[in-house]
Amino acid sequence: MMRLKENVQRRLDVQLKSYKIFFLITDLNLTFEESKQLDQDIENLNLQGFDIELLLLDHHGSGKKSADCFDWYFLDTSRSATKITFDYFYNTA
Repeated sequence: MMRLKENVQRRLDVQLKSYKIFFLITDLNLTFEESKQLDQDIENLNLQGFDIELLLLDHHGSGKKSADCFDWYFLDTSRSATKITFDYFYNTA
Protein backbone atom coordinates (compact mmCIF):
# COMPACT_ATOMS: atom_id res chain seq x y z
CA MET A 1 0.00 0.00 0.00
CA MET A 2 2.82 2.43 0.85
CA ARG A 3 4.47 1.80 -2.50
CA LEU A 4 1.20 2.62 -4.29
CA LYS A 5 0.85 5.83 -2.29
CA GLU A 6 4.43 6.86 -3.12
CA ASN A 7 3.86 6.09 -6.81
CA VAL A 8 0.67 8.17 -6.89
CA GLN A 9 2.40 11.06 -5.07
CA ARG A 10 5.32 10.93 -7.51
CA ARG A 11 2.94 11.08 -10.49
CA LEU A 12 1.03 13.99 -8.95
CA ASP A 13 4.29 15.82 -8.30
CA VAL A 14 5.35 15.40 -11.94
CA GLN A 15 1.98 16.70 -13.17
CA LEU A 16 1.89 19.65 -10.78
CA LYS A 17 5.47 20.61 -11.60
CA SER A 18 4.37 21.26 -15.17
CA TYR A 19 2.07 24.09 -14.04
CA LYS A 20 2.69 27.58 -12.75
CA ILE A 21 0.79 27.75 -9.47
CA PHE A 22 -0.56 31.07 -8.23
CA PHE A 23 -1.28 30.68 -4.51
CA LEU A 24 -3.49 33.56 -3.38
CA ILE A 25 -4.39 34.20 0.25
CA THR A 26 -6.74 37.05 1.17
CA ASP A 27 -7.94 38.57 4.43
CA LEU A 28 -5.79 36.33 6.57
CA ASN A 29 -3.64 37.81 9.28
CA LEU A 30 -0.61 35.54 9.66
CA THR A 31 1.69 35.86 12.62
CA PHE A 32 5.30 36.58 11.77
CA GLU A 33 6.20 32.99 12.66
CA GLU A 34 3.46 31.65 10.37
CA SER A 35 4.69 33.93 7.59
CA LYS A 36 8.26 32.67 8.02
CA GLN A 37 7.08 29.05 7.91
CA LEU A 38 4.93 29.61 4.82
CA ASP A 39 7.79 31.39 3.06
CA GLN A 40 10.12 28.50 3.86
CA ASP A 41 7.58 25.90 2.73
CA ILE A 42 7.00 27.63 -0.62
CA GLU A 43 10.74 28.09 -1.12
CA ASN A 44 11.33 24.37 -0.43
CA LEU A 45 8.62 23.36 -2.91
CA ASN A 46 10.11 25.64 -5.57
CA LEU A 47 13.52 24.09 -4.94
CA GLN A 48 11.91 20.69 -5.60
CA GLY A 49 10.86 21.86 -9.06
CA PHE A 50 7.47 23.42 -8.45
CA ASP A 51 6.72 26.89 -9.81
CA ILE A 52 4.69 28.57 -7.07
CA GLU A 53 4.01 32.28 -6.84
CA LEU A 54 2.61 33.30 -3.46
CA LEU A 55 0.59 36.45 -2.80
CA LEU A 56 -1.16 37.43 0.41
CA LEU A 57 -3.49 40.44 0.30
CA ASP A 58 -4.33 41.74 3.76
CA HIS A 59 -5.75 44.76 5.55
CA HIS A 60 -4.99 43.87 9.19
CA GLY A 61 -2.45 46.31 10.63
CA SER A 62 -0.96 43.63 12.84
CA GLY A 63 0.52 42.05 9.68
CA LYS A 64 2.96 44.95 9.24
CA LYS A 65 6.03 43.02 10.41
CA SER A 66 5.35 40.27 7.89
CA ALA A 67 4.56 42.77 5.13
CA ASP A 68 7.84 44.58 5.81
CA CYS A 69 9.79 41.32 5.60
CA PHE A 70 8.17 39.33 2.78
CA ASP A 71 7.57 40.71 -0.71
CA TRP A 72 4.59 38.37 -1.22
CA TYR A 73 2.73 39.87 1.78
CA PHE A 74 0.80 42.94 0.58
CA LEU A 75 -0.71 45.09 3.31
CA ASP A 76 -3.07 48.03 2.88
CA THR A 77 -4.94 49.09 6.01
CA SER A 78 -6.99 51.71 4.12
CA ARG A 79 -9.07 49.20 2.13
CA SER A 80 -10.99 46.02 2.91
CA ALA A 81 -9.46 42.74 1.79
CA THR A 82 -12.28 42.38 -0.74
CA LYS A 83 -11.44 45.78 -2.25
CA ILE A 84 -7.71 45.01 -2.29
CA THR A 85 -8.40 41.72 -4.09
CA PHE A 86 -10.79 43.33 -6.58
CA ASP A 87 -8.29 46.10 -7.34
CA TYR A 88 -5.48 43.60 -7.77
CA PHE A 89 -7.33 41.61 -10.39
CA TYR A 90 -8.91 44.64 -12.04
CA ASN A 91 -5.51 46.27 -12.46
CA THR A 92 -3.70 43.12 -13.66
CA ALA A 93 -6.33 41.96 -16.15
